[in-house]
Amino acid sequence: MATAFLAAGAGAQVTPLAVAPESKVIILGKSNVNSWSCATSAFVTSVDLGAGARGDTSKRVVKSDVSLWVTVPVRSLECGRNRMNQDLYRTLKADSFPEIRFVLASYRVLQTLVVPDSFWVTAVGELTVAGKTKTVEVKLGGERESTGDVRAEGGVKLLMTDFGISPPTTLFGVIRTKNAIEVNVKVLVGSRDIAALAPSVAGANADTAQALRILVSIADRRLFVVNVSNDTLRSAVVAVGSDRTIRNGDSTWTFSTPRGATNVVAREVNPVWIPPDWHYVEIAHDSGWALAQLREDRPVRLGDGRLLVVRGAIIGVIGPDSVFREIPADQEIVFDGTLFVPPFGTRNRRVEGVLGNYRLLLGNGVGLHGTPYKDSIGAAVTHGCIRLRDDDITWLYQHVPLGTRVILY
Repeated sequence: MATAFLAAGAGAQVTPLAVAPESKVIILGKSNVNSWSCATSAFVTSVDLGAGARGDTSKRVVKSDVSLWVTVPVRSLECGRNRMNQDLYRTLKADSFPEIRFVLASYRVLQTLVVPDSFWVTAVGELTVAGKTKTVEVKLGGERESTGDVRAEGGVKLLMTDFGISPPTTLFGVIRTKNAIEVNVKVLVGSRDIAALAPSVAGANADTAQALRILVSIADRRLFVVNVSNDTLRSAVVAVGSDRTIRNGDSTWTFSTPRGATNVVAREVNPVWIPPDWHYVEIAHDSGWALAQLREDRPVRLGDGRLLVVRGAIIGVIGPDSVFREIPADQEIVFDGTLFVPPFGTRNRRVEGVLGNYRLLLGNGVGLHGTPYKDSIGAAVTHGCIRLRDDDITWLYQHVPLGTRVILY
C-alpha cells in the first residue's frame, strides 16, 4: 500500500499532500539537566508524483520519480514554555531563516514479508536548517491500517553544529544543551486523502504546469505568468520590498524582496500573519516608544498599579479589583510609552486579514499575497513580500500549482 500511495498519479503535477491533524514533527534533545522536546503540526507537505514506479518489485523494493517538499515554520514549534520557545527560535535563527525545509532526492521502499501491509522507507534528501543545507537519510516504518489509513513514523539524528548552530546555554552557562538532537516525524494520511490524491493530480495538464513560470521585475514592480511558449498569461502590478533598514541592538533587518529563483512551496486560503520581532521594532521606532518583551512567567507592574499578564494564549491586565480584562487581539500592547512584544502563540501575535484571501509561499518567509492596502500596489513599501490586488492573487491561486518556478530579478 505504501508503494501505491507514493507512486500513484504518474506524470502528474505538484500537489498538496493532506495529512491528519495528529501528524507531528518533533525535535528531541537533552541538556546537562534534563531532556526536552518541541513539536508542531503546522508543517506543509507537497508532492510531485513524477513518472511512475520503476525498480525490482520481485525484491519488494520500489523506486519512483517522486519529488517531495516538507516545510516547517520554525515559529510553529511549541516546547511547552514560552521562554523555551523563544530560546529555540533564537537558536534556529528564525528571524533570518523562518522555515526548516526537507527536499527529497531519492527513496527506497521495502515492504515486509512478516507483517502484511507494513513497510520501511529510507529517504535521502537535503535538509535546510538555519540557512545551512545538509544531505540526510531519514528512515520511517509504517503500515496500512484496516480503515485504509496509512501511518508512518521515523526520524533522523543530527548535530546542531553541522548546521552552523551553537548549542545554547542558559543561566550563565550552568545549563548547557547537548549538540546531538533527533528529529522525529509522525504522519497519518487518511484513506480518503489517499484516494483523492491520484485522480486530482492525474487530471491536470502536467506539461503546462511544469512549463508555467512566474517572473517578478522588482524594479518595474510587475509580475508576469508565462507558459512554455513564452506567452504571457497574466500580468499584474505589484508592491515590493522597501529596501528600508532598521536596527535594534545587535539585530539588523533590511526589507528587500530577494532576487533569484525559487518555487511555490505552499498555498494558503485566508492566511494569518504571525508578526516577526522586526514588526514591533519598526512600530516602536516610528512611534518613539520603548520596546519590551512580554513573558508568560513575568507579569509587568504598570504605572497605574495594574498588572500586565499572559494567561496561555490571552494577554490582559489585572486591576485593583483583581479582575482579569483581556486586551483585544487586534490591538498593540502599549502602556507607559512602552510597546510590549506579545509571546508567540498568543492571540495578540496573530493578525488576520492583512495578507488578503490567498498566499503563495516561496520559502524563507517570502510570499505572494493579497492586501487590504490597495493604494500600496505599485510601490516599494513591503517588508520583502510581493503584494497583489485581489483579482490578481485570486487568479494566481486558481491557476498556479505547487512547484511552479518563480524568478525574481
